[in-house]
Amino acid sequence: MKIVFLDGEMFTDCDTEKFNELGEFEIYKYTNHENERERIGDAEIVLINSTAVRPENLKDSNVKYIGLLATGYNWIPYEEYQKLGIIVTNTPKYSTEAIAQNAFLHILNILSQYYDQVKDIRENGWTELKQYKKWFHSADLLNHKTVGILGYGAIGKKLHEYLKPFNINLMALDRHNENSPSLDEILEKSDIISLNMPLTDENKNIINRETIKKMKDGVIIINTARGGLIDEEALYEGLKSKKIRAVGLDVMAKEPPEKDNPLLKLENVYITPHSAWAARRSRQNMLDIGYNNIKSYIDGKIVNSL
Repeated sequence: MKIVFLDGEMFTDCDTEKFNELGEFEIYKYTNHENERERIGDAEIVLINSTAVRPENLKDSNVKYIGLLATGYNWIPYEEYQKLGIIVTNTPKYSTEAIAQNAFLHILNILSQYYDQVKDIRENGWTELKQYKKWFHSADLLNHKTVGILGYGAIGKKLHEYLKPFNINLMALDRHNENSPSLDEILEKSDIISLNMPLTDENKNIINRETIKKMKDGVIIINTARGGLIDEEALYEGLKSKKIRAVGLDVMAKEPPEKDNPLLKLENVYITPHSAWAARRSRQNMLDIGYNNIKSYIDGKIVNSL
């Protein structure tokens, strides 16, 4: 059995050797659409991390299985793969700790003004007392803040675990708990709102002009889930008006964003480049789950599939 990993550039520092136990294994750092068909060749199994194979390059191929080394299905032509009779699996929960840690970091950074202080000292030096004193008025404490977590799955629960020592008041939107507070309650009472839910048709742009109006003045918003959960025009307006104090983003509606995206120019916007998932241990977890998915497939069982 032949296995081809088309875009393994993010995994050069990880262990991929055990895939050789499953069959003839070939890994490429990056594959563009023009050479997909050639590189796939007669492979039965294709692994992808961030580049979706075009369905036309799979027609008349030997491919029966595509392994996503990722969690979301929204970036691939899943229905087209289905029509071709191809099994698709993903790698859930590989980066729970890393993404929760990134959300936690964004919260602490905004409250403590940590990045701004370091940036100011790096650019101007610690030479004038006024540069030091100005931070006295903007730094804040996490203790006893009300934190609304929208999406109380594995990542939301892990973020809550990180927040517990600060005696925060948790309000979690949990579809598995009938006693969960409503979205409106969470919007109205939260000092900090963290998005930790998958992107679906129902919650696309869940942060929009109307929901922002319901929020506390000076709210902090964190999004480490999917960019499509936020209407970025509404977010920009909220940030400019100071209705929203600041936002921490690891994801955006378009990635990478256009150079003229106005969010990039605001001082109260803190962006990391969709890197929360990418800790080395998380990437190795992803490979290990992907390996077990393929092994189960070879053994006649399908796991981690829609």
